[in-house]
Amino acid sequence: MDSHILFSFKRQKKLAQSSTKLNQHSKYLFILMLLLISFLTPNLFAATTSGTLSGDETWSGTISITGDVTVPFGKKLTIEPGTTVIFPADSDDTTGGKDTSLSELIIYGSLVAVGDPDAVPVESGRIVFKSDSATPNSGDWGGIQVEWNIGFKTFDLQYCDISHTSEGINFIVIDGDQGATISNCSLNSTTGYGIYVKNIGTGILSLATENNLFSDIGTTAVYVFSDTASSTLTGTISYNQITSPGGHGIVFYANNTGQISGLTMDHNTITNAGSYGIYGLIRALA
Repeated sequence: MDSHILFSFKRQKKLAQSSTKLNQHSKYLFILMLLLISFLTPNLFAATTSGTLSGDETWSGTISITGDVTVPFGKKLTIEPGTTVIFPADSDDTTGGKDTSLSELIIYGSLVAVGDPDAVPVESGRIVFKSDSATPNSGDWGGIQVEWNIGFKTFDLQYCDISHTSEGINFIVIDGDQGATISNCSLNSTTGYGIYVKNIGTGILSLATENNLFSDIGTTAVYVFSDTASSTLTGTISYNQITSPGGHGIVFYANNTGQISGLTMDHNTITNAGSYGIYGLIRALA
């Protein structure tokens, strides 16, 4: 065999062997990187079903809660379209929160739960919060409890279904300039309020509550309350459909010179309210 041909053959063989080794090393390196990522950032792969988030989390699929789940300040919980979050009926393994006997989703940080309105079928794109009971009742779980102090946060609920709670969404703002969106959601079968917003301290809250459906609400469907001279509540309550609330349809209330400034309410449909359709008391209107 010609020496040049022999040299070329050996060289190609060595290159092939080197390439094989390189591919094997790359494969091992890739596996090692995955292991490191899963070790250093476990929240990318596992949902907190009881207790406090240690980092940002993204939920998808079916999430079965066993007790209060708390999103602390500085952390964000993102819930993807099509996710179902299931809460245990009449149970809370943390025995904490506002109601120690009911599991709650407690938000001190950010919550982003935005469904997909273009999904086919439509239901597959919605985000569902519900009881695990085969025969659910109002008050099975404690709802979404929000308490905000100073600092940037996000609260964005769109295309969500919340049912069988003691309260649908209970929102307390203590301080800071905040914004919240609740739109195209359904809230039904509560023992208490559908949405309750109380602005206290020096908080400023801009609230967008639009295109929601309320049914079988135990008391008032939407209650907004500005409580002190330094608190201001603004935004929109529009195009909501409220059916047979046990109390009022909508209440807006400014107490102790609290301010409700530029709050727009229009095109809301309220039927068969247990009391007034819309009830308001303003002591200081800015």
